[in-house]
Amino acid sequence: EFAIVQNDVMDYAYNGTDMFDGNKLPNLMTIGTLYPEVVQIAASKSSGIKSVADLRGKRVSIGDAGSGVEFNAKQILAGYGLTFDDIKKNNLSFKESAEGIQNGTLDACFITAGVPNSALQELAFTAGLILIPVDGAEADKICAEHSFYTKTTIPGGTYEGTDTDTAALAIKATLAVNAKLDEETVYQMTKALFENTAELGQAHAKGKEVSAAKAVTGVSVPFHPGAVKYFKEAGLKTARYIMVSSLEESELDNKDSLIANMTEIYMESTHPNYLDDKFLYDLLDTMNEERNKIFEDDTLKSSLSGKDPLEQARILAEFNRRKVKK
Repeated sequence: EFAIVQNDVMDYAYNGTDMFDGNKLPNLMTIGTLYPEVVQIAASKSSGIKSVADLRGKRVSIGDAGSGVEFNAKQILAGYGLTFDDIKKNNLSFKESAEGIQNGTLDACFITAGVPNSALQELAFTAGLILIPVDGAEADKICAEHSFYTKTTIPGGTYEGTDTDTAALAIKATLAVNAKLDEETVYQMTKALFENTAELGQAHAKGKEVSAAKAVTGVSVPFHPGAVKYFKEAGLKTARYIMVSSLEESELDNKDSLIANMTEIYMESTHPNYLDDKFLYDLLDTMNEERNKIFEDDTLKSSLSGKDPLEQARILAEFNRRKVKK
């Protein structure tokens, strides 16, 4: 009834894509995300690789075949206009990837894991490495297309010889629950978890990274009503995502109601205490299908076409203000 999974794999399962192609699991729901697992791209010092774009033509390990790491690599390469056909692809474990860079049979590798990763620590100590950043417009594009990613930083000094911070993307370990489990049980579990994080941090190092505020980021699969109840009580700014992701179908059928909701979301995102703009992207992405069904106004539809979620929210907010003035 409960499981800890990576949020990207959970997204694939819920939507029946990638490694779950044709095998959709709609009974999954989210309690909250827990801690980040960072997509780390390491290269040898002699490779000449400075950016993801430089991986073209290089010997690159993308993790085991069919693994979550392989899909992370595919998505990040796509953000830079590359495919697996543009690299000399190798499917190797973390240990084998680090050894390949050390002995010169590989130029770079993708490793999705907590920071620091032991294979990369050993590589940095024995042969040295370069961490490749994922940042700028490319990172924004990847996050907009895959709402389970969050931006993070690998601190300088994490690995021997890496003195500066490196921008990266992370997925998040996520507490998933069976949708059929009753609301009160999930509410009590959510409450117990996020109101005892100090004890969790004492029991395990990763527990120090768990908080209610962070638990509602990087979510692409709907929250369980029991989790919704707790986060509403916690008064998080990001509770707008939870509220809209749990709207009844009848509410989504009401265009005026949806526009009002999106207006409030946009206005809230500009508040100085708003926790995470990425949340806005997550929220609006979950509403794409409903939005396309309801907006029959050709002018409005034309204005929204081709815009990213944040810009769509701005347009809808302005549309609603003009309507109110009338």
